Amino acid sequence: MKTSHLLDIPENSIRSLRLWLLVAVLSLAVAGVFSIAIVLARTPHIASAEFLSKIFHTSLVVHVDLSVLVWFLSFAVLFWQLLRREDCALRLPYFSGSGVGCMVAGTFLMALSPLNGGETLMSNYIPVLTNPLFFISLGLVFAGIIVSAVEIIAQGLPRNPIEFGIWSSIWIVLFSFFGFALSAKGLSAHGLGAGLVGREYYDSLFWGGGHLLQFAHTQLLVVAWLWLAALMGSQVNIADSLLKILFAIGLVVVLLLPVPYWLYAVDDWAFRNFFTQMMRMGNGIAPLVVAPLVVVALYKARKSRDYVKMPWIYLSMSWLLFAFGGVFGALITVENVQVPAHYHGSIVGISLAFMGIACSLLPKLGLADVSNWRLARLQPVIYGFGQIMHISGLAISGGYGVLRKTPGEVPASAKIAMGVMGMGGLLAIIGGLIFVLLMWKAWVKRPQNI
Repeated sequence: MKTSHLLDIPENSIRSLRLWLLVAVLSLAVAGVFSIAIVLARTPHIASAEFLSKIFHTSLVVHVDLSVLVWFLSFAVLFWQLLRREDCALRLPYFSGSGVGCMVAGTFLMALSPLNGGETLMSNYIPVLTNPLFFISLGLVFAGIIVSAVEIIAQGLPRNPIEFGIWSSIWIVLFSFFGFALSAKGLSAHGLGAGLVGREYYDSLFWGGGHLLQFAHTQLLVVAWLWLAALMGSQVNIADSLLKILFAIGLVVVLLLPVPYWLYAVDDWAFRNFFTQMMRMGNGIAPLVVAPLVVVALYKARKSRDYVKMPWIYLSMSWLLFAFGGVFGALITVENVQVPAHYHGSIVGISLAFMGIACSLLPKLGLADVSNWRLARLQPVIYGFGQIMHISGLAISGGYGVLRKTPGEVPASAKIAMGVMGMGGLLAIIGGLIFVLLMWKAWVKRPQNI
């Protein structure tokens, strides 16, 4: 596969890339602050502190929404900016600034939303604080993404397989938002919304669209893997035609969105199972095919000794965490902390790939080149192995019956595993803070005024 085009940055996208990188890093930094309380509230001996149990669920809501929803969607828009065309006939001059502005405002208000009180509802995909400030922040985030998607769609059709993968993620995100709208309509029809309250209502509201968002993240993970392989000086040996097919599968499966809304009520078990099976059968195909080819590329690069170390480390750690997440997912039998072990492995695998792309983009955006900095090589190792300890502790503790989304003391048999989880979580927090520090130092030490 020809990968030279992966390194091309459109001149008219540089400013937008910087802004969206700032938004993404900001969301991750604030999420990291809230994650401290979450890890401490699950660590034996520390978890008994009363104030930690009081702020656990509030911190978890904001952390999840910022570190998964806002961080991933912000970085998705960063990828979308690479589809800008110098010769695009249709210009939407105010869309770019509006999208960034909405996301910044949404992130800021979401971080402040705990001050507005309300009930914490641990709904799947998008947990909720039932206060006006939170819902305004969520609306601003959605508006920022939609505006940015429309702007890039106006640029035209993709010209190669990698652009097709990025372009497909735009439509998948829009379809996921459409799923939220269809769920809201279904809940309001026939009085369903009145019958569902609290977490059950928001679980039903976000279930369909939340599953679809995972397809977009997976499409961009494959793009990031191929890009990092090219940056480290290797090639993933995959035909362009096969790559297009893999990306097309992810997009076509998502187009089935209206089917469950037509067949079932939104609160029906069959409705939920449809999306579960859709993700299980359709979302893992591309990474499963590309993953072994990535291993070959990593091995060849290492063996030749002529490779760029920073993208190699990020790519290998991303692959490792994503694989851990897949293995733990296959082991899930009941609703306990094995579930977060699975999705933490998967989302951290994606996050590490995005972090590697962020570090590699810096010099192309007029910022400092961090590729030879020791911190840039240590960060993915600290973050990655910290998360491996974290999710391993969760997976083992699940075997002892430790419940998810519940703070406090744990059974004596699970204390060692949860202790490993706590230490790994704190190590991962340090790794996340190092990434934020890298981005800040790259901006401060940029070689030119921007």
